[in-house]
This record gives sequence, C-alpha cells and structure tokens, in this order.
Amino acid sequence: GCGNRDEGFPVEAKGDHGELNVRGCCFEHTADTELRMTELASKALAEAGLECANRSAGSFRYVPDVEWPLPKVERWCAVFETLGNARLGDHLLAGLLLLMPYLVPLTSGGDGAFGSLKQAALMRDPLFHDSLPF
Repeated sequence: GCGNRDEGFPVEAKGDHGELNVRGCCFEHTADTELRMTELASKALAEAGLECANRSAGSFRYVPDVEWPLPKVERWCAVFETLGNARLGDHLLAGLLLLMPYLVPLTSGGDGAFGSLKQAALMRDPLFHDSLPF
C-alpha cells in the first residue's frame, strides 16, 4: 500500500513555482525502478551470503477515481514480499517502546524517565495510547 493509512493521495504544493506533488504513490516507471533496484540489491547481498529483506513481487495500478485531486495522474504501487511481519518505523520501534518499562525500572515521580518515551510513541501513532503500559 501507500503508507498513508486513510489519507489517500494528498496533493501538496512543492518547489519554487507551486508545483503539485501527489503523495503516497509512484509513477509506473518509479515502481518499476524500485522493483529493479530491489532485485539488484538482492543479488549483491546474495553474493555476500546475505538475504535481502524485500523481494520484488510486481506492481499495482490503482483504479482511477474522478474524486481524486488530479484524477488524470496514474497512481502505481511497487509490491514486495517482505521477510518479516513488521516495518521498522511503524511497528518495531513502537513495539520496543512498549517493552521499555519492563526492561528498565521506572524512576520515582509520575511518568519518570518514560514520560518522553510515552510522548514520542503517541506522536508516532496515537492508537498506541490504550496499549502503553506507562
């Protein structure tokens, strides 16, 4: 997917002349390049006896929607098989934040040392609020 959760394909002005940038997707050639570069990286890693975390699986063209901003711009997504079940920034680091209070003792005085960790986790993903043990 695009990684924008429920935001769809937001459009933002970029550059010196207000050029519009569609976020959350690729052009077809960009998706193809990502797939090709992943294959090259995978081959280089294999030669060194290492495994690549992603495997190219193909690309996907989103069905156009007349409600989209800039509906004539084709939106593509590179699709990968990922070895592992979580993305570093979205899941692993947030999960480690959840484990921290069990690994390091809390200091006295309210939230103690974990006040800033809690704030960081909530800024990253407000949905973690109910699952934070501190």
